[in-house]
Amino acid sequence: MRSALSAKLSENLVTVVDALPLESNKTKDFQKILSGFGITGKVLVVDSSGNKNLMLSSRNLSKVKLVAGTGVNIFDVVNSNVLLFSKDAILQVQEVLSR
Repeated sequence: MRSALSAKLSENLVTVVDALPLESNKTKDFQKILSGFGITGKVLVVDSSGNKNLMLSSRNLSKVKLVAGTGVNIFDVVNSNVLLFSKDAILQVQEVLSR
């Protein structure tokens, strides 16, 4: 897992944002956020906040997978073109990997 994350990081395919707050559950609103970051292709979104709007808005996008910070697995990391982490989620992953 560490080497897969390191490889994505070295290729500048990891984006960490402070939070992913969505005011609505509209898919096009989430798509605008991804476009604003310049994210295309298969995306793994890792968030720990349990944001219901994020879950609802991302589920209709076939190339987007949303997981919790502790639910990240090696297959999803390798199978995604870009990783989008919230700050809290990256801290959770860091804690799990430091064990």
